[in-house]
Amino acid sequence: MTTIQIRNNVAKKLSVPEMASGYSFGEFCRAAIKLGPEGAVRMGLGMTPSQRVIKRTLDIVLSATALAALAPLFALIALGIKLSSPGPVLFFQERIGRHARSFTILKFRTMYCGAPAVFWDDGQTVVVKNDSRVFPFGRLLRRGLDELPQLVNVLRGEMSLIGPRPDEPCHIQHYRTGWFRKLDIQPGITGLPQVCGRRELAWPDRVALDVAYASGYCLRIDIAIFLRTAGTIFLDENIA
Repeated sequence: MTTIQIRNNVAKKLSVPEMASGYSFGEFCRAAIKLGPEGAVRMGLGMTPSQRVIKRTLDIVLSATALAALAPLFALIALGIKLSSPGPVLFFQERIGRHARSFTILKFRTMYCGAPAVFWDDGQTVVVKNDSRVFPFGRLLRRGLDELPQLVNVLRGEMSLIGPRPDEPCHIQHYRTGWFRKLDIQPGITGLPQVCGRRELAWPDRVALDVAYASGYCLRIDIAIFLRTAGTIFLDENIA
């Protein structure tokens, strides 16, 4: 099916293209990828000011609760990292958040110290299975456990639990028309691409899903993404 046909189908089914009006989760994701970041597909009508307050309140309550509840797990992970690879437990990296503001993201370290960053020609970070830069215990963490320290970023207000994954500064220079719309909202620990086969998706397809979410996110969609992320941690090899 061509892009024009997809656009026509969306226009026929939805007066304002949005998932809430009839698209299933999978249908919406496929349509968003077909249309690309410049497409018109939206997640929903967006949040009202009161709903945004609710979303932020949930971010604070849930991240604080999770940090307290997961403290023993954090200790075990820290021990596992120390026993597996010399170096720090945490990995700090500059990322670009809402309105292109930079912040420092936190992760559990999964690579050997001194491992070089590798990028494809289009600026996308190289993520491959059985990456030799990743130590064995780090490979286990990459199911999503390495992202847990970002609960601190959520508590600080730099991130949300659900939202587009924040890019590195070097990625921004490769942005195309329409891609900057993903910077209109807070980045998240998990988002649409992470529950729609992130490893198999090309970078433009992941951005298309992020832009679609940013164009009209709502609490109902956040709940759907949250539940799917929980399953992804156990079934997928890397949601980061």
